[in-house]
Amino acid sequence: MNRLITYGFLMLFMSSNCVEPYDFVPGKAGNFLVVSGALTQADEINRLKLSWSAAIGNSAVENPVESAEITLFDLSGDSELLINEGGGYYGHYGSIIKPVVGGSYYIEVAYGTRNYRTSPQVMPEPIAPDSVNYVVGWATELNSLGNEVTYENIDIFVNTPINQGGVISYLRWNVDESWSFGERKCHPLHNPKSCYMTSRINDNIMYLFSGDGIEGNYLAGKKVVGKRISDRVQFIEKHFINVNQYTMSEEAYAYWEKARQLSYPEGSIFDLPPAPLPGNVYNVADPDELVLGYFEVSAKTISRLELYQSNLDPFVVPSKDYICYVGDYTSACCECLTIKNSSTTIPDYWD
Repeated sequence: MNRLITYGFLMLFMSSNCVEPYDFVPGKAGNFLVVSGALTQADEINRLKLSWSAAIGNSAVENPVESAEITLFDLSGDSELLINEGGGYYGHYGSIIKPVVGGSYYIEVAYGTRNYRTSPQVMPEPIAPDSVNYVVGWATELNSLGNEVTYENIDIFVNTPINQGGVISYLRWNVDESWSFGERKCHPLHNPKSCYMTSRINDNIMYLFSGDGIEGNYLAGKKVVGKRISDRVQFIEKHFINVNQYTMSEEAYAYWEKARQLSYPEGSIFDLPPAPLPGNVYNVADPDELVLGYFEVSAKTISRLELYQSNLDPFVVPSKDYICYVGDYTSACCECLTIKNSSTTIPDYWD
Protein backbone atom coordinates (compact mmCIF):
# COMPACT_ATOMS: atom_id res chain seq x y z
CA MET A 1 0.00 0.00 0.00
CA ASN A 2 2.90 2.39 0.85
CA ARG A 3 4.34 1.71 -2.58
CA LEU A 4 1.07 2.69 -4.27
CA ILE A 5 0.86 5.85 -2.17
CA THR A 6 4.40 6.76 -3.18
CA TYR A 7 3.55 6.38 -6.85
CA GLY A 8 0.44 8.45 -6.30
CA PHE A 9 2.51 11.37 -5.02
CA LEU A 10 4.93 10.90 -7.91
CA MET A 11 2.11 11.13 -10.45
CA LEU A 12 0.72 14.22 -8.75
CA PHE A 13 4.12 15.90 -8.87
CA MET A 14 4.67 15.02 -12.51
CA SER A 15 1.22 16.35 -13.45
CA SER A 16 1.60 19.76 -11.81
CA ASN A 17 1.73 21.60 -15.16
CA CYS A 18 -1.52 23.27 -16.10
CA VAL A 19 -3.11 25.72 -18.49
CA GLU A 20 -5.62 28.42 -17.80
CA PRO A 21 -8.89 26.85 -16.57
CA TYR A 22 -11.54 26.55 -19.25
CA ASP A 23 -14.90 28.20 -18.60
CA PHE A 24 -17.86 26.67 -20.39
CA VAL A 25 -21.62 27.03 -20.51
CA PRO A 26 -23.17 23.64 -19.66
CA GLY A 27 -26.33 22.34 -21.25
CA LYS A 28 -26.00 24.20 -24.53
CA ALA A 29 -28.07 22.34 -27.12
CA GLY A 30 -27.92 22.08 -30.87
CA ASN A 31 -26.44 20.04 -33.71
CA PHE A 32 -22.67 20.33 -33.57
CA LEU A 33 -20.22 18.69 -35.92
CA VAL A 34 -17.59 16.68 -34.06
CA VAL A 35 -14.32 16.15 -35.95
CA SER A 36 -11.81 13.97 -34.16
CA GLY A 37 -8.67 12.10 -35.11
CA ALA A 38 -4.92 12.28 -35.42
CA LEU A 39 -2.37 12.17 -38.20
CA THR A 40 0.95 10.59 -37.22
CA GLN A 41 4.14 9.57 -38.96
CA ALA A 42 3.75 5.97 -37.76
CA ASP A 43 3.41 3.22 -40.34
CA GLU A 44 -0.28 2.62 -39.79
CA ILE A 45 -3.72 3.71 -40.95
CA ASN A 46 -4.73 7.10 -39.52
CA ARG A 47 -8.47 7.36 -38.87
CA LEU A 48 -10.70 10.39 -38.40
CA LYS A 49 -14.24 10.29 -37.13
CA LEU A 50 -17.13 12.61 -38.02
CA SER A 51 -20.37 12.77 -36.08
CA TRP A 52 -23.17 15.12 -35.08
CA SER A 53 -23.65 15.77 -31.40
CA ALA A 54 -27.31 16.53 -30.70
CA ALA A 55 -26.72 17.74 -27.16
CA ILE A 56 -23.50 18.71 -25.48
CA GLY A 57 -22.79 16.60 -22.43
CA ASN A 58 -24.79 13.62 -23.70
CA SER A 59 -22.20 11.29 -25.23
CA ALA A 60 -24.89 8.66 -25.78
CA VAL A 61 -26.40 10.88 -28.47
CA GLU A 62 -24.11 10.52 -31.44
CA ASN A 63 -25.01 10.46 -35.12
CA PRO A 64 -22.17 9.35 -37.40
CA VAL A 65 -21.63 11.41 -40.54
CA GLU A 66 -21.61 8.83 -43.31
CA SER A 67 -21.59 10.90 -46.49
CA ALA A 68 -18.86 13.51 -46.06
CA GLU A 69 -15.58 13.87 -47.90
CA ILE A 70 -12.35 14.46 -45.97
CA THR A 71 -9.25 15.52 -47.88
CA LEU A 72 -5.76 15.71 -46.41
CA PHE A 73 -3.42 18.39 -47.78
CA ASP A 74 0.24 19.17 -47.39
CA LEU A 75 1.91 22.47 -48.20
CA SER A 76 3.61 21.09 -51.31
CA GLY A 77 0.24 20.99 -53.05
CA ASP A 78 -0.43 17.25 -52.73
CA SER A 79 -3.80 16.02 -51.49
CA GLU A 80 -5.34 12.67 -50.61
CA LEU A 81 -9.02 11.79 -50.21
CA LEU A 82 -9.63 9.69 -47.11
CA ILE A 83 -11.49 6.40 -47.51
CA ASN A 84 -15.02 6.25 -46.11
CA GLU A 85 -14.97 3.12 -43.92
CA GLY A 86 -18.52 3.49 -42.56
CA GLY A 87 -19.81 4.35 -39.12
CA GLY A 88 -18.45 7.89 -39.42
CA TYR A 89 -14.83 6.70 -39.78
CA TYR A 90 -12.54 7.85 -42.59
CA GLY A 91 -9.13 6.29 -43.14
CA HIS A 92 -5.89 7.77 -44.41
CA TYR A 93 -3.88 4.97 -46.04
CA GLY A 94 -0.92 7.04 -47.23
CA SER A 95 -1.23 6.25 -50.93
CA ILE A 96 -0.28 9.82 -51.86
CA ILE A 97 0.71 11.70 -48.71
CA LYS A 98 3.11 9.97 -46.34
CA PRO A 99 3.47 12.18 -43.25
CA VAL A 100 7.02 13.07 -42.32
CA VAL A 101 8.61 14.97 -39.47
CA GLY A 102 8.70 18.69 -40.26
CA GLY A 103 5.89 18.46 -42.81
CA SER A 104 2.77 20.64 -42.53
CA TYR A 105 -0.70 19.18 -42.94
CA TYR A 106 -4.34 20.22 -42.77
CA ILE A 107 -7.72 18.77 -43.67
CA GLU A 108 -10.84 19.96 -45.45
CA VAL A 109 -14.25 18.43 -44.76
CA ALA A 110 -17.06 18.74 -47.30
CA TYR A 111 -20.55 17.88 -46.11
CA GLY A 112 -23.45 18.94 -48.28
CA THR A 113 -23.03 22.67 -48.88
CA ARG A 114 -20.78 23.09 -45.83
CA ASN A 115 -17.01 23.21 -45.98
CA TYR A 116 -14.75 22.94 -42.95
CA ARG A 117 -11.00 23.35 -42.63
CA THR A 118 -8.13 23.32 -40.16
CA SER A 119 -5.02 25.48 -40.16
CA PRO A 120 -1.75 23.75 -41.17
CA GLN A 121 0.05 21.94 -38.37
CA VAL A 122 3.69 20.84 -38.35
CA MET A 123 4.58 17.22 -37.59
CA PRO A 124 6.90 17.40 -34.55
CA GLU A 125 10.00 15.33 -33.91
CA PRO A 126 9.01 12.08 -32.15
CA ILE A 127 10.25 11.33 -28.65
CA ALA A 128 10.53 7.67 -27.72
CA PRO A 129 10.71 6.41 -24.11
CA ASP A 130 13.96 4.81 -23.04
CA SER A 131 12.09 2.16 -21.10
CA VAL A 132 8.69 1.05 -19.85
CA ASN A 133 8.22 -0.66 -16.50
CA TYR A 134 5.36 -1.86 -14.33
CA VAL A 135 4.30 -2.45 -10.74
CA VAL A 136 1.82 -5.16 -9.75
CA GLY A 137 -0.19 -4.64 -6.59
CA TRP A 138 -3.47 -3.65 -5.04
CA ALA A 139 -5.31 -0.43 -5.84
CA THR A 140 -8.41 1.14 -4.34
CA GLU A 141 -11.16 3.41 -5.57
CA LEU A 142 -14.59 4.60 -4.50
CA ASN A 143 -17.58 2.99 -6.16
CA SER A 144 -20.84 4.77 -7.02
CA LEU A 145 -22.06 4.24 -3.46
CA GLY A 146 -18.99 5.89 -1.97
CA ASN A 147 -17.57 2.60 -0.68
CA GLU A 148 -13.89 1.79 -1.05
CA VAL A 149 -13.21 -1.10 -3.44
CA THR A 150 -9.86 -2.90 -3.60
CA TYR A 151 -8.75 -4.69 -6.76
CA GLU A 152 -5.71 -6.27 -8.43
CA ASN A 153 -3.85 -3.78 -10.59
CA ILE A 154 -0.87 -3.15 -12.86
CA ASP A 155 0.52 0.39 -13.11
CA ILE A 156 2.58 1.19 -16.21
CA PHE A 157 5.35 3.83 -16.16
CA VAL A 158 7.56 5.37 -18.83
CA ASN A 159 11.03 6.86 -18.59
CA THR A 160 11.53 9.26 -21.45
CA PRO A 161 13.71 12.14 -22.65
CA ILE A 162 11.99 15.54 -22.76
CA ASN A 163 12.81 19.08 -23.90
CA GLN A 164 15.41 17.91 -26.39
CA GLY A 165 17.43 20.56 -28.21
CA GLY A 166 15.73 23.30 -26.23
CA VAL A 167 12.30 22.40 -27.65
CA ILE A 168 9.57 22.16 -24.99
CA SER A 169 7.94 18.73 -24.96
CA TYR A 170 4.18 18.22 -24.91
CA LEU A 171 3.24 14.55 -24.53
CA ARG A 172 0.11 12.45 -24.41
CA TRP A 173 -0.30 8.72 -23.84
CA ASN A 174 -2.80 5.98 -24.42
CA VAL A 175 -2.23 2.28 -23.86
CA ASP A 176 -3.65 -0.87 -25.37
CA GLU A 177 -3.04 -4.54 -24.71
CA SER A 178 -3.06 -7.78 -26.65
CA TRP A 179 -2.97 -11.38 -25.53
CA SER A 180 -3.23 -14.83 -27.01
CA PHE A 181 -5.25 -17.93 -26.23
CA GLY A 182 -4.68 -21.35 -27.78
CA GLU A 183 -7.41 -23.94 -28.12
CA ARG A 184 -7.18 -27.51 -26.80
CA LYS A 185 -7.81 -30.50 -29.05
CA CYS A 186 -11.47 -31.14 -28.31
CA HIS A 187 -12.13 -34.06 -30.68
CA PRO A 188 -10.18 -36.15 -33.21
CA LEU A 189 -11.12 -33.93 -36.15
CA HIS A 190 -10.41 -30.66 -34.32
CA ASN A 191 -7.40 -28.69 -35.52
CA PRO A 192 -6.62 -26.31 -32.60
CA LYS A 193 -5.83 -22.69 -33.43
CA SER A 194 -4.77 -19.61 -31.50
CA CYS A 195 -6.72 -16.38 -31.17
CA TYR A 196 -5.39 -12.89 -30.48
CA MET A 197 -7.30 -10.25 -28.56
CA THR A 198 -6.51 -6.51 -28.67
CA SER A 199 -8.27 -3.70 -26.80
CA ARG A 200 -7.68 -0.27 -25.33
CA ILE A 201 -6.89 -0.09 -21.62
CA ASN A 202 -9.27 2.41 -20.09
CA ASP A 203 -8.77 3.64 -16.54
CA ASN A 204 -10.80 6.87 -16.98
CA ILE A 205 -7.78 9.16 -16.64
CA MET A 206 -6.17 11.32 -19.33
CA TYR A 207 -2.37 11.23 -19.12
CA LEU A 208 -0.68 14.43 -20.34
CA PHE A 209 2.63 16.17 -19.75
CA SER A 210 4.00 19.64 -20.44
CA GLY A 211 7.73 20.32 -20.25
CA ASP A 212 7.12 24.05 -19.95
CA GLY A 213 8.93 25.34 -16.87
CA ILE A 214 10.52 21.94 -16.16
CA GLU A 215 14.25 21.90 -15.47
CA GLY A 216 16.24 19.04 -16.91
CA ASN A 217 15.63 16.92 -19.96
CA TYR A 218 14.37 13.64 -18.55
CA LEU A 219 11.03 12.42 -17.22
CA ALA A 220 11.35 9.37 -14.98
CA GLY A 221 8.60 7.18 -13.58
CA LYS A 222 5.68 8.86 -15.34
CA LYS A 223 2.55 6.77 -14.86
CA VAL A 224 0.67 6.39 -18.13
CA VAL A 225 -2.06 3.90 -17.21
CA GLY A 226 -3.43 1.73 -14.44
CA LYS A 227 -4.84 -1.62 -15.58
CA ARG A 228 -7.33 -3.43 -13.42
CA ILE A 229 -6.64 -7.17 -13.55
CA SER A 230 -10.19 -8.32 -14.02
CA ASP A 231 -9.30 -11.55 -15.79
CA ARG A 232 -6.09 -13.42 -14.95
CA VAL A 233 -6.72 -15.81 -17.85
CA GLN A 234 -5.33 -13.07 -20.12
CA PHE A 235 -1.89 -13.90 -18.71
CA ILE A 236 -1.91 -17.69 -19.27
CA GLU A 237 0.05 -17.13 -22.48
CA LYS A 238 1.90 -14.12 -23.84
CA HIS A 239 0.47 -10.68 -22.99
CA PHE A 240 1.65 -7.37 -24.51
CA ILE A 241 1.17 -3.91 -23.02
CA ASN A 242 1.55 -1.36 -25.84
CA VAL A 243 2.33 2.20 -24.75
CA ASN A 244 1.57 4.83 -27.40
CA GLN A 245 3.45 8.07 -26.76
CA TYR A 246 2.39 11.14 -28.77
CA THR A 247 4.59 14.19 -29.16
CA MET A 248 2.28 17.09 -29.97
CA SER A 249 2.15 20.85 -30.30
CA GLU A 250 1.50 23.32 -27.49
CA GLU A 251 -1.89 24.06 -29.06
CA ALA A 252 -2.87 20.37 -29.01
CA TYR A 253 -1.71 20.05 -25.41
CA ALA A 254 -3.83 23.06 -24.41
CA TYR A 255 -6.87 21.46 -26.03
CA TRP A 256 -6.42 18.11 -24.26
CA GLU A 257 -5.72 19.82 -20.94
CA LYS A 258 -8.98 21.74 -21.22
CA ALA A 259 -10.74 18.50 -22.16
CA ARG A 260 -9.23 16.87 -19.07
CA GLN A 261 -10.53 19.71 -16.92
CA LEU A 262 -13.98 18.99 -18.31
CA SER A 263 -13.66 15.41 -17.01
CA TYR A 264 -13.22 14.02 -20.48
CA PRO A 265 -12.96 10.41 -19.34
CA GLU A 266 -10.50 8.57 -21.57
CA GLY A 267 -8.52 10.98 -23.70
CA SER A 268 -9.66 9.05 -26.75
CA ILE A 269 -9.63 11.02 -29.99
CA PHE A 270 -12.89 9.33 -31.00
CA ASP A 271 -15.16 10.27 -28.08
CA LEU A 272 -17.66 13.09 -27.73
CA PRO A 273 -16.65 15.95 -25.43
CA PRO A 274 -18.94 16.55 -22.42
CA ALA A 275 -19.14 20.34 -22.91
CA PRO A 276 -18.88 22.80 -25.82
CA LEU A 277 -15.10 22.79 -26.24
CA PRO A 278 -14.18 24.25 -29.63
CA GLY A 279 -11.14 22.79 -31.32
CA ASN A 280 -9.17 23.72 -34.44
CA VAL A 281 -11.86 22.98 -37.05
CA TYR A 282 -13.87 25.86 -38.52
CA ASN A 283 -16.59 26.46 -41.09
CA VAL A 284 -14.98 28.32 -44.01
CA ALA A 285 -18.14 30.32 -44.78
CA ASP A 286 -19.27 30.74 -41.17
CA PRO A 287 -16.32 30.95 -38.74
CA ASP A 288 -18.75 31.58 -35.85
CA GLU A 289 -20.26 28.09 -36.15
CA LEU A 290 -19.30 26.01 -33.12
CA VAL A 291 -17.40 22.91 -34.28
CA LEU A 292 -16.26 20.37 -31.70
CA GLY A 293 -13.32 18.01 -31.59
CA TYR A 294 -9.73 18.38 -32.68
CA PHE A 295 -7.63 17.28 -35.66
CA GLU A 296 -4.20 16.55 -34.24
CA VAL A 297 -0.87 16.25 -36.07
CA SER A 298 1.48 14.42 -33.73
CA ALA A 299 4.47 12.10 -33.76
CA LYS A 300 3.82 8.64 -32.36
CA THR A 301 6.13 6.03 -30.88
CA ILE A 302 5.17 2.62 -29.49
CA SER A 303 6.90 0.86 -26.60
CA ARG A 304 5.93 -2.66 -25.54
CA LEU A 305 6.03 -4.78 -22.41
CA GLU A 306 5.93 -8.54 -22.87
CA LEU A 307 4.36 -10.19 -19.83
CA TYR A 308 3.74 -13.77 -18.75
CA GLN A 309 2.23 -15.63 -15.78
CA SER A 310 5.35 -15.14 -13.67
CA ASN A 311 5.16 -11.35 -14.10
CA LEU A 312 1.81 -11.28 -12.33
CA ASP A 313 3.25 -12.33 -8.98
CA PRO A 314 1.88 -12.28 -6.24
CA PHE A 315 -1.36 -13.06 -8.06
CA VAL A 316 -1.81 -16.65 -9.26
CA VAL A 317 -2.86 -17.32 -12.85
CA PRO A 318 -5.07 -20.40 -13.26
CA SER A 319 -3.85 -23.31 -15.36
CA LYS A 320 -5.17 -24.04 -18.85
CA ASP A 321 -6.48 -27.40 -17.63
CA TYR A 322 -8.49 -25.70 -14.91
CA ILE A 323 -10.15 -23.03 -17.05
CA CYS A 324 -10.98 -25.51 -19.82
CA TYR A 325 -13.22 -27.43 -17.46
CA VAL A 326 -14.40 -24.74 -15.04
CA GLY A 327 -15.68 -21.21 -15.58
CA ASP A 328 -16.32 -18.95 -18.55
CA TYR A 329 -13.63 -20.30 -20.88
CA THR A 330 -14.82 -23.90 -21.29
CA SER A 331 -16.31 -23.16 -24.73
CA ALA A 332 -13.37 -20.93 -25.74
CA CYS A 333 -11.00 -23.85 -25.27
CA CYS A 334 -12.66 -25.45 -28.30
CA GLU A 335 -13.53 -22.24 -30.20
CA CYS A 336 -11.44 -19.24 -29.17
CA LEU A 337 -13.28 -16.90 -31.55
CA THR A 338 -16.03 -16.77 -28.92
CA ILE A 339 -13.72 -14.52 -26.84
CA LYS A 340 -14.51 -10.81 -27.11
CA ASN A 341 -12.34 -8.88 -29.62
CA SER A 342 -10.80 -12.15 -30.83
CA SER A 343 -9.18 -12.72 -34.21
CA THR A 344 -6.94 -15.34 -35.77
CA THR A 345 -4.84 -12.57 -37.33
CA ILE A 346 -1.46 -12.45 -35.62
CA PRO A 347 -0.39 -8.91 -34.65
CA ASP A 348 2.61 -7.80 -36.70
CA TYR A 349 4.76 -7.39 -33.57
CA TRP A 350 4.07 -10.93 -32.34
CA ASP A 351 6.94 -13.42 -32.53
